[in-house]
Amino acid sequence: MNIILCKPISEKATAITPCLGLGYLATAIRKKHEVILLDCVKEKMDFKDFDEFLQKEKPDIVGIQYFTCDHSSVLKMAKVAKESGCTVVVGGPHPTGDPVGTLKNKDIDFAFKGEAIKGFPMLIDSIENTNSFENIPGLIWRKEGKVIINDNSFDYDFEELPAWDLIKPDKYPFAPHGTLCRAKPAPIMITFGCPFLCAYCQGKHLTGSNIRKRSIESIINEIKLLYEIYSIREIHIEDDNFTLDKNYAPEVCKAIINLGFKDLYFACPNGVRLETLDEKLLKLMEQAGFYSFAIGIESGNNRILKKMGRNTTKEVIRKQIELIKNNTKIRMTGFCMMGYPTETLEEMEETAEFTRSLPIHKVQYGNFHPLPGTPIYDELKESGEIKDLDWDKFQDNTISYSPEGVTKQQLKKQMSKSFKRFYLRPKIIVGMLSEIKTFGQFKMLIKRGLESF
Repeated sequence: MNIILCKPISEKATAITPCLGLGYLATAIRKKHEVILLDCVKEKMDFKDFDEFLQKEKPDIVGIQYFTCDHSSVLKMAKVAKESGCTVVVGGPHPTGDPVGTLKNKDIDFAFKGEAIKGFPMLIDSIENTNSFENIPGLIWRKEGKVIINDNSFDYDFEELPAWDLIKPDKYPFAPHGTLCRAKPAPIMITFGCPFLCAYCQGKHLTGSNIRKRSIESIINEIKLLYEIYSIREIHIEDDNFTLDKNYAPEVCKAIINLGFKDLYFACPNGVRLETLDEKLLKLMEQAGFYSFAIGIESGNNRILKKMGRNTTKEVIRKQIELIKNNTKIRMTGFCMMGYPTETLEEMEETAEFTRSLPIHKVQYGNFHPLPGTPIYDELKESGEIKDLDWDKFQDNTISYSPEGVTKQQLKKQMSKSFKRFYLRPKIIVGMLSEIKTFGQFKMLIKRGLESF
């Protein structure tokens, strides 16, 4: 069969990075089927372009990555694909969190809850041969008008590499989600799964609660491929929990050091768990080429941290950040959230003051979104605090929700004030200017700054 796997059309996306999930799916099906990976953001496609692309390629199946922020775009693409006679399959965080709602749309034939790498090849075989869908892990499908949600297994080992020859990482623009990089990066995953219970996160539903670790041989083979074939000189580790295993992470770092690639850099733009870091691991990571971390601060108020299910305190956060500062030159970006349920403006200001007092180099104040499938979403639905949500407002710097007692305008104003007070300080400005390598980076930095302010 001919299959197109799509990263959806988006006019708002600023981070243009390869999609590993689609790359792994392509690897899983390409032995039997013809596969095209289509990054509509990278290709600057609109819906007319997408329609013309389908008319040219004539795929049997169109698979679309589905984040909540891409809701309307995914539905429009599904309609275009359906009108072209294709079977439409979606997967990702949104159908994982709202499986029944996803299949209410008549243009979507199938969806996946959680990982689709085992289930998607089985679905294609069933469409071709048997039309039997009961045993396909993670599949969301219809039977006699009822939506059926199959259990997922979360046991894929990820030893086979994503289809980098179809992704072509060297053809991507210099616009990663970390903004400031030392070289054009490519993303990789090292571990999968998350055992933590953060109330705002879908992680365990997407990849399971148990940590699965790739073999070091597989990781090194991927790094060598990216370095030698595609001339990649910066690797972005996209894991949630790379540093969780105190024995495994050092072994990965030692293997990277043994490669001897002196001009290869590493960053963790998706974040590292602060509690997992110690002096020995930090120094080993820096020796391996790690120069940048994102770190999960989330709040500077202990009551809110507890309500988030973060299982930490601001005192522990400060201690671990000081540990990084005192033992390495690794640059740190703090991830913070504002507008969490029950949070007051005073508590948001406490977060802003806390981040300004820390020895970090950048910060992102993201507004809270009640993502479907998360514990806090279920809590808010049950209490009646949220009813009809506009999924298209689940964008960075677009307010989809504000806690009781705080208007959306007040929340937006608080976030803007916090950004300005953090960044409009000489030491922060000088530090960021020192990281800029290209004029394109400078333009991207200004664009994202204006959106935040």
